[in-house]
Amino acid sequence: MIFCKQTIAYWWTIVKSHWFISNVLHGSIYKKNKIVGELLRNTHSIEKDMSLENVRLGFGTLKILAALRLVEEYLKYGELTDEPVMMFLDALDSYLRFHEERNFCNSTIENIRGRALELNEKRKKSPQDSSIVYGGTIMVEHQYYTDQEQTFFSKLFYNRHSVRDFADGAVDSEALRKAIELALHCPSACNRQGFGLYIVNKIDFNLLDGWFDGIGGFTDRIDKILFITGKISAYRQSEMHQWIVSSSIFAAYLSLALEVYNIGACFIQRQLLYNSKRQKSYDKIGIAHDEQVICCLGIGNLKRSYAVPISHRMKPETIIHNVNVNK
Repeated sequence: MIFCKQTIAYWWTIVKSHWFISNVLHGSIYKKNKIVGELLRNTHSIEKDMSLENVRLGFGTLKILAALRLVEEYLKYGELTDEPVMMFLDALDSYLRFHEERNFCNSTIENIRGRALELNEKRKKSPQDSSIVYGGTIMVEHQYYTDQEQTFFSKLFYNRHSVRDFADGAVDSEALRKAIELALHCPSACNRQGFGLYIVNKIDFNLLDGWFDGIGGFTDRIDKILFITGKISAYRQSEMHQWIVSSSIFAAYLSLALEVYNIGACFIQRQLLYNSKRQKSYDKIGIAHDEQVICCLGIGNLKRSYAVPISHRMKPETIIHNVNVNK
């Protein structure tokens, strides 16, 4: 009888979770966020195709025309100088220059060129923006890291621990901002950057009713909680749950960036399935309904010395599987 009730409760949670996600994917709300997700997806498609060794001239016109329509839709909600639009327009300028330098043109590209010129005349980059290139490609020289530099990066990875005993005082807000900015250089699916970050200070922990249950009794030592979310509306229906991947990559980068700026941190995990009690807490701290909480980081200042779990890592051979089908 108990097993039956637990099974029903589990499957009901699954149903509610899919209902929650479907409301975002199929609903008309969050239209602006969906447009941004598609616009960034198409922008990245232009950029990555131009970064191939052998570029097919005239590629991607259908995606560019679709992106131009997305810009028209976006302008109902935002401005030409908003970053997503600037990213597309600069990538489009790079695309047109690429074809002009190779003396390639057809009626479709000429049509695109005219529409791009019209949009560029309307947008006015501010003096600080005029020096920033938001989209396109750049040539990168391969960086050969010295033994000393490799040792430094190894030290960074080995020195990162899950810290649960923090020093008193508030984490420096500028150091935290720098760590977040550094972590934003993580890879994300089609550069959509489909994640969010919510910083909850100790004074507002009371809004997280019951949320701290079972995390091991170090709540009183935490200065802030960083809620990392996946933005569901940035993805298509066919990309179900992909928002978990990009936001998890961001979380991993952030944990290392916090180490760089001398901020202690510990991951706090909760089940990803919908939970009405936790959802009430998320509503109180303002987490958007088109975002799913993926994980959290409890952070604080580091003491001069502190105890951490050994957390022994197994040998690489325990996870490595070399595939040698065609020998």
